[in-house]
Amino acid sequence: LGASHYARGFHATGTIGTFGAAAAAASLLGLDAERSAHALGLAAAQAAGLKSMFGTMAKPLHAGKAAMNGLMAAQLAARGFTADTEAIEGFQGFAWTQADDAAAIAAVRTDGGFAIEQTLFKYHAACYLTHATIEAIRELRRLHAIDLDALESLEIFVPPGHLSVCDIPDPRTGLNLKFSIRQLALLALDGFDSAALNLYTDEAALNPRATSARIRVRVTPSDRVQPYAAAVTLKTRDGRTLTAASDVGVPSTDPAAQWSRLCEKARAITAPSLGMSGSDRLVAWVEGLANSPTVNSLM
Repeated sequence: LGASHYARGFHATGTIGTFGAAAAAASLLGLDAERSAHALGLAAAQAAGLKSMFGTMAKPLHAGKAAMNGLMAAQLAARGFTADTEAIEGFQGFAWTQADDAAAIAAVRTDGGFAIEQTLFKYHAACYLTHATIEAIRELRRLHAIDLDALESLEIFVPPGHLSVCDIPDPRTGLNLKFSIRQLALLALDGFDSAALNLYTDEAALNPRATSARIRVRVTPSDRVQPYAAAVTLKTRDGRTLTAASDVGVPSTDPAAQWSRLCEKARAITAPSLGMSGSDRLVAWVEGLANSPTVNSLM
């Protein structure tokens, strides 16, 4: 679909995610090529998601609906339900209606490794475009042992497109907070755990220390910053100028460190419901997934 699909305002998790779910379900159901094509056609008829929903409950609904609709598409196709088998690339199909610059591309080559090996993971429970800023702030905290009390000013350099996605200047709710790069930067600087779901509350959005400091934060668009990157320049009250940069568009090259970060996030999310022992059991089960004959014990 090219970049125009997202630029128009479509949320790819909801739209493209529906095709991914349909393809996965068709594979798991063992559908042949014809019925798989019908499943993708049925997915095209249901794929939806709008960036205008960011900061509301509807945004995560996109992910759930993509999974639900993709599964339903495959189940219907398995029972003989039909659709246009050229619904993605055909005239008045999905690409034709949803993108300006859609073009046929070659099939993914797997002789150099599977594409899934390049998957990017969300270590923070906020909009992915805020993650590079959070990572850069975490690096400053680690290297210089500073917190919000040290802040004189902060400038965040991001790609121009970030401003229309995750730059809510005055977040009022926990859902707004997920798309407020300024507030998240300040909370990260103050040591809050951005992986934990319980951070994203109305109280955190209105956190008085961060809110009062926002006047000293500037978000600057820059064409020189990579699509998933950010650079920060922080001036301290004692006269230092500290800089850091991060690019979360680059897959991790350290699987052990990545696993540690994912476990940290998993425990932050699941422990409040399962308890720490239950969370640890869940992590251990996933770690042993490759050697487990069934998923019954997980269920």
